[in-house]
Amino acid sequence: MSEYLLKCDCGSELIITTRDAGQNLTCDDCQKTVVVPTLREIKNLKPNEDSSRTVDQTRTQKNAEWSAKTGYLFGVLTIVALAAFVTGGIQSYRAYQYSLTEDFSPQMLEEGDSLIAGMGPLQLYEAWNTVKELKLLAPETSEYQRAQVNFKKSMNTAIICYIIGSLCIIGLAVIMMMRKPKPQVE
Repeated sequence: MSEYLLKCDCGSELIITTRDAGQNLTCDDCQKTVVVPTLREIKNLKPNEDSSRTVDQTRTQKNAEWSAKTGYLFGVLTIVALAAFVTGGIQSYRAYQYSLTEDFSPQMLEEGDSLIAGMGPLQLYEAWNTVKELKLLAPETSEYQRAQVNFKKSMNTAIICYIIGSLCIIGLAVIMMMRKPKPQVE
């Protein structure tokens, strides 16, 4: 494929091909945006006769290089993804533990009622004193209800962590796709 030299305002020459017609390129020297002319106007430019510099080599090398900003972003996304997945796993485990808390079944309540119904007044008084001494009086919120609230909180936190981790993985994939040189079609 023919290559041509396009002059930037700063005086440096960009190597272009006919595939670049109408696109915006960035000058390597001054970082200004240079508009590539149309296909018809490219044919009027000076051809690139320097075989040591080609557009494919220049762009492939530039695409493969990591800037410090890209490296930091890659590192931060990796750390955040790992932290999110670990936190999500911990929260999932906690939710599982909360899900194991049992509520009083109707059968258990019936057994308790029949046990109390079979007690005499003195036995009931002694049982009541034992309950008070052991502080077994039912709190305003049962353990089962607290476990259900904690289960929901843990599951929501786990889901959020997994979403954050997944978004970080997608970001890492995008960075890797940008760094990969694109195959050149002749």
